[in-house]
Amino acid sequence: MSFPDVLRDKSKFQCFHYTRFLILAVSMIMLCFAFGNTLLFNFTIICMYKEHPILSENRTEKLIEVEMFTQSEKGLLYSAVSIGTLIGALSIPHFVDHIGGRRTMTIYMVMTGVATLLSPVMADWGFIPLFIMRILQGIGGGMIFSCVGYITSAWAPLATSGLFLSWLTTYGQLGPLITMSASGFFCDSSVGWPGVYYVMGGLTLMSCGVFYVVYRDSPRFHRYVSDKELSIIEESKVEVFMDKKSKRGKIPYGSILRDKVIMSCMAAGFGNLFGFQTFVQFAPVYINKVLQFDVKSTGLMSALPYLGCLILKFIVGPLSDKLKCVSQLTGVKMYSGISQFTMAICFMVLATIPPTWQIVGQLTYTVAVLGVSFNSIGFYKAAQLCSGPFAVVIMSWFSLIHATVVLFLPLIKTLLAAEDRPEQWALIFTIDAVVVSTTTVIFILTGGVEPRSWTVRGSNNKVSEALTNA
Repeated sequence: MSFPDVLRDKSKFQCFHYTRFLILAVSMIMLCFAFGNTLLFNFTIICMYKEHPILSENRTEKLIEVEMFTQSEKGLLYSAVSIGTLIGALSIPHFVDHIGGRRTMTIYMVMTGVATLLSPVMADWGFIPLFIMRILQGIGGGMIFSCVGYITSAWAPLATSGLFLSWLTTYGQLGPLITMSASGFFCDSSVGWPGVYYVMGGLTLMSCGVFYVVYRDSPRFHRYVSDKELSIIEESKVEVFMDKKSKRGKIPYGSILRDKVIMSCMAAGFGNLFGFQTFVQFAPVYINKVLQFDVKSTGLMSALPYLGCLILKFIVGPLSDKLKCVSQLTGVKMYSGISQFTMAICFMVLATIPPTWQIVGQLTYTVAVLGVSFNSIGFYKAAQLCSGPFAVVIMSWFSLIHATVVLFLPLIKTLLAAEDRPEQWALIFTIDAVVVSTTTVIFILTGGVEPRSWTVRGSNNKVSEALTNA
């Protein structure tokens, strides 16, 4: 199916009909830094100290190192990102409708890049200035889920939607991989922890500039997209996704909220984010305080699982698109089960082993993170397929869930494991296992992949069939 012909401004260079993969690569890098910036504090907090003068026994003044922030201030700084994420997630649909996705994402990225660059200076100024920077970083992070849905809807052919979703969500692995390894290096160097903020902030602004130059909101208006590639991207999804002359229409919030299939995706998303964010937010603290690895080793041990997960994601995305021996519905439920139940089992293992079993603890943590590789082709793909032209709205709801989890998780950690004792962490891991398992069962029992009745304007069986089999 082809979009009605209009005059297109085309370049002689057309990326060999693969411009969509250039867009995919640039977007992946941008989302990686948007997510990574929100995680910097989670690692550098273990090496953020300031010199404090005290009087010695012989009445002479000497300097000692003390933590820069109190336990309550740390908890608030952890939660500041979620405040920003809520602001970002709630505001991005409005800005996308008014100024377009490209400009909106660029503005959000500039915000998080500048905030990251200024964070070391703001930390020296005190708690409140750094708290504000953390909120700004969170606003940048709040766009991530919506961007994944927006970019996939616009640029991914239906037949390779799994690949796009899987690769775009590698920010969840690339961000921690880069952030934790770089933080471990700088914390153990003469430069100190501020160095990683300057590097990440600079790279964020660079990636933002490249994104603004390369990205367009629609492949139809990109000079490097050939007619051949455009027909591949738009095939079977013209009336649902690509009709730029008509309004998307009023968002059917009531129908969405009453839809058990969408709600099952939301439940699975909550369980996944609740469990995974425990690792993302607090793995450095757990590895350093409970398993007793030093700071440099903590950075390496925290980052390595994400490298394996990253490799798996590059494999499972294309594999899910080409695997025809199981139905789409069976596939998304199977991949969700692999992802979620693996994580739940690993939580139970971590809850029961003694802290002296360092290698077992590290291996269990690694397996849990590797299991997350499958979630993008599980319930996230199901949500994308079910929601059609409202994918951006549904994905923004995942952002709200993410923000809520990030807001309350530090409070739960402070309440249950303030002293970082092994038995306290065992309780947290047990709660994680129960939540992840329960929400996964809900999705397996009620999840679906077919476009919902409120997504399609009029009868369009071809679109419905293409979406279901994508």
